[in-house]
Amino acid sequence: MKMTDAGHEVKLLTSKTVTAQAAGTIATPWVDIKQDTEGPFDSLLASASIGTSTGSPTSQTLTLKFQDADDSSGTGSADYKPDGTNVASSVAGISGVKASSDNTCCQLSANASHARRYVRAVATLAFPDGTSPTQQVAVHLHAAGGKHLPVTQLNA
Repeated sequence: MKMTDAGHEVKLLTSKTVTAQAAGTIATPWVDIKQDTEGPFDSLLASASIGTSTGSPTSQTLTLKFQDADDSSGTGSADYKPDGTNVASSVAGISGVKASSDNTCCQLSANASHARRYVRAVATLAFPDGTSPTQQVAVHLHAAGGKHLPVTQLNA
């Protein structure tokens, strides 16, 4: 089946935008991926973008990952490991995707079949230097494969 409208295959579940984020973590709210009206979902997709930095850092890194939990308050939360061993993360060397300069973006996908009921996307922003640097950051969590095909089968 050839995909003609991504809106029927991928659903935006939640997002978080911060206009002046210092180094640290930005996380979307927890989302129920098993009991959603269009779920349960087979695939997760997180995307993040960074705008212009302030405070004159020479560089920055935004690392993206998924976490799963037992309930909507994050009880028992842990980094999601789709294969049971490795954290699904956008750190270079694992998937080779990260945002590392002003006005760039990155994305990360994972099979959701082994995730617990609640999932969120987490981005960690780091600056090596600068004078109180901050950055505009947006993080989005999408899912596919609920009552539709998984992302891996969209163009099959």
